[in-house]
Amino acid sequence: MILVCICLISLFFVILNLFLTKNDFFNPAVIFPLLFLIQGIFNIFALTYLNLEFHVEVLIILFISYLLFTIFNFINLGRRHREISGFYLDNLSVNKPIAVPKYVYYLAILSFVVVIYFQYRRLGQVAAVSGLGGASLTEKIALYDKLIKFDSKRFSTLNINLPRIVSNLSIITQAFGYLIAYKIVQNFISNKTFQMLDFSVIILLVGQMYLGGSRSPIFRLVTFIFFLFYILNLNKGYTREQMRKVLRKIVQASIVVVALFTISLTLYGRAVEYNVFHYLYIYLGAPLYNLDLFIQKYQFPVVQDYFGSQTFISFWNYWLPKHNLQSIELYLPFVRYNSTYELGNVYTTFYQFLYDFGYIGMCVLVAIISFYYTTVYRSIRISSHKNMLTMTLFVYAFLFNDLIMLIFSNRFYETILNINTLKIFIAAYIIKSVLFDNSFYFGNYKIKLH
Repeated sequence: MILVCICLISLFFVILNLFLTKNDFFNPAVIFPLLFLIQGIFNIFALTYLNLEFHVEVLIILFISYLLFTIFNFINLGRRHREISGFYLDNLSVNKPIAVPKYVYYLAILSFVVVIYFQYRRLGQVAAVSGLGGASLTEKIALYDKLIKFDSKRFSTLNINLPRIVSNLSIITQAFGYLIAYKIVQNFISNKTFQMLDFSVIILLVGQMYLGGSRSPIFRLVTFIFFLFYILNLNKGYTREQMRKVLRKIVQASIVVVALFTISLTLYGRAVEYNVFHYLYIYLGAPLYNLDLFIQKYQFPVVQDYFGSQTFISFWNYWLPKHNLQSIELYLPFVRYNSTYELGNVYTTFYQFLYDFGYIGMCVLVAIISFYYTTVYRSIRISSHKNMLTMTLFVYAFLFNDLIMLIFSNRFYETILNINTLKIFIAAYIIKSVLFDNSFYFGNYKIKLH
């Protein structure tokens, strides 16, 4: 009964916010309940072989969170309604083609090759000291991923890291790769043109991400592209019917991406132990059930040595080692339903909030998230700079993945408090100012390069 209520309330807020935004499907107040609706549906299908029981606490958490997103969405709509005409903006001057000199591509490709080489060498070093020097590439990647995620203390004792200059170079290549992804989308929308050098950069960027051991960065790149494809088409002045076609393309591409990510498990040295549905359920349904189990079995907030150590772990794991203190590991125990089925070790974003701060703190943290996404999304919609890539758009498109991942984990605060994220943003700002804008913008001020 509670599970059905979760689905109905989620559906209600999806419809309500679609009505408020005139069918803007990428509005964060629409996406947030929509994703939990999908989780609810997956749990309903899982009832065919799992005896899942949900409690009212999860329903209340979701209701409050949906309400916060809706309130901030409504406030932004009311405050900006005079600045935006209907759902579609008639701005045909946007999406002008972007050109990048070829020598820049060659320098970037060389940089990618250097970074990828050192990443590959690091994987071999980690495997060698672990007694697996003869392992395959996929086995080395699986070992590296396991160490950094579940045994970070042991990994730190190995002292196997990229040279500092290569580490900084990897930040630059990531920033450049994301900017080229933007260029591909904008040029395609503008005049349906492609450039092979652009795709060479994206392939190298994916290779760099692959050798990092996790699929999450690649998924972030995909959602970055999806969001840009949607918002740039929207800003172009597309009609309602044209936007439906855009949405259909995104949905079709999403299905392909899910299929590819499922198939790619073997590339990361991971075995598929279950049928396809249960594998998808672990990611798209089980986190909500795992959250319910946590609420029923644990007392929270949990007393810890550092303020919000689970929620703000990215900050603490940057600050603590610099003061010769032990870094922190996420407490994410694996959940096993029975001897046959495992349910993974993710509990939605609410888990860390409750773990650190309880219900009141959870509301505050969700309010911050909902305020950021609804306010910034609205500013992108009414921006007067639709003919250029602003950092507001770049950062939001980058963090769009973290909005989606709220159904999975506390990715938002982990990302914005990660020092590498800030470095990527700074590098992207400098590169785009030089290559795309030929100027440095500081608010309303502009410094032209030549």
